[in-house]
Amino acid sequence: MAEQQLIDYIQKARQAGQVDDQSKSLLYKNGWTEQEVNDALLAIGQTQPKPQQQPATQVQAQPKLEQQEVQIQQSEAQTQYQPQEKPKYQYQMADSMPMERKSGHLILKLLIVLIILVALGGVGWFFKDQVMGFVSNISLFGPSSDKVLQNMLANLKDVKSSHSLTQINVEVKDDSDAAVGSLSLETEGDGDVTDPQNPIGNYNVTINLDLSSAPTPSQISAKISMIGIGTTSYAKIENLQIPTEYLNGFDVSNILGVWFKIDQNSLNAISQVESGSVNPVNLSQTNNQELTQKVRDLLLSENMLAVDKELSDETINGQATYHYLVKITKDKLKDFLTKFIDLSMQEAAKAQGSTEPDSNTLISGMMSGFVSPIIDAFGDLDMDMWIGKKDFMLYQVKIDKSVDLSGLVPNINNKLAIKLTTNSSDFNKAVLVQAPENPQNLEDIVIPLLKVQKIQADMAGLNNNAQTVFNLNKSYSTVCIKGLLNGYQKEVGAELVATNTDIISQGGKKPECFSSVNSYCISTQMLDGSFTCVSSNGVLGKTKCTSAITVCE
Repeated sequence: MAEQQLIDYIQKARQAGQVDDQSKSLLYKNGWTEQEVNDALLAIGQTQPKPQQQPATQVQAQPKLEQQEVQIQQSEAQTQYQPQEKPKYQYQMADSMPMERKSGHLILKLLIVLIILVALGGVGWFFKDQVMGFVSNISLFGPSSDKVLQNMLANLKDVKSSHSLTQINVEVKDDSDAAVGSLSLETEGDGDVTDPQNPIGNYNVTINLDLSSAPTPSQISAKISMIGIGTTSYAKIENLQIPTEYLNGFDVSNILGVWFKIDQNSLNAISQVESGSVNPVNLSQTNNQELTQKVRDLLLSENMLAVDKELSDETINGQATYHYLVKITKDKLKDFLTKFIDLSMQEAAKAQGSTEPDSNTLISGMMSGFVSPIIDAFGDLDMDMWIGKKDFMLYQVKIDKSVDLSGLVPNINNKLAIKLTTNSSDFNKAVLVQAPENPQNLEDIVIPLLKVQKIQADMAGLNNNAQTVFNLNKSYSTVCIKGLLNGYQKEVGAELVATNTDIISQGGKKPECFSSVNSYCISTQMLDGSFTCVSSNGVLGKTKCTSAITVCE
């Protein structure tokens, strides 16, 4: 339905001789959408009648400026009139609106500006442009903040592609407010979901983890390039800095600068190594798009955002924007996250073809139970938002939040200082993405690492078995037999056989085992020729065992 104030404005503008195109231009500049203006035009009829010529009052021309000033000061009785064609006039929005009491000063200032400009030879046309720019800036006829938010949310469904830069910084502080550690994450790139079945994107990700003030100081950093085409992703580690004790002997240089392909086959292969059986991973984009659409609909229906304060307008990415401080209360945040978890679990069950809705409901309930205490500690969410005046697109979001963890984790007095900035641009512009040439499969790198970890876990399990035998018999002697694990050991024999089989299946050689009353040593040779061992000192090391008294280190 057309806005009555728009209808009144257009009718008065026509009566003043202003053409509809000029009226449209003014309305667009002041935040009214094309649909709203067209509705108003339809309500009063699109065809604009030709303006009738009316006699216009004009002071007789005088040869000098001084004579014009004298003529303007004369009374109406002494003024000579000549009927002439009415000069072109552009109808101002402010002409049809009641002004506040202070507006008299504004009108006086405008009249003074008019006299000065005419005296300088501005001839009115320049004056018109200046006034319209001024009217547009003060937004006397602009949309309300609530309407701007509604338009922005409605526009989310129409955004198919964009460029984005997101920066997240989380700093951990102790009870004296001193920094203990920090995590920073930056992502920048382009994404395009114009084809729901074949979304594309390319991003650069930078991660920095600083725990230099922690009891065990460490610093980790990585820079990763990522490409996504449909259900296939590609990743390249450009730079990686990580403490050597975390690498378990792995040579990082083998993976730097190499593109890795990540698809459904990769994830299924990795899943098989992790669990011992194939757990198919469904990467169908259909479920992802359905979830995205449902989340967007949820955002629109929940009415979560409320303008807390209107701030000074700013220019972001070359766009004039409204700047608002927006609040989401913790109760609305709880409700939204609970519903989001339910939607996510439903789509996950659909993707996996699950026939156990009760199990999914239980998991959803457990996750929702964690939400409430976390949000209580987090509190209301305040954010700065910059929304385009012309297109109502969301160009920038900033969050600066402090969270006290003492109310969430017992005996923890730390605080989190969270800062997030997201900057968006190039809405609905074409995105070009190309798959890298000759990428390696992710499983070729990940699976060997997983196998090493599983063998190390098996060796730790053998240490637990040996300690059980010693606690029950006051001796390690029955753990091994003839240099091998003793599958006939009465307490843990079956477990020793199963562990022996798993180590071999992960690529290790049959474990060598030596034991006596007070000591034992077990080792296995890995694919790369190195050894992994464990002994009665409880240490997991890289020594080859040759007797029961060999010390693993």
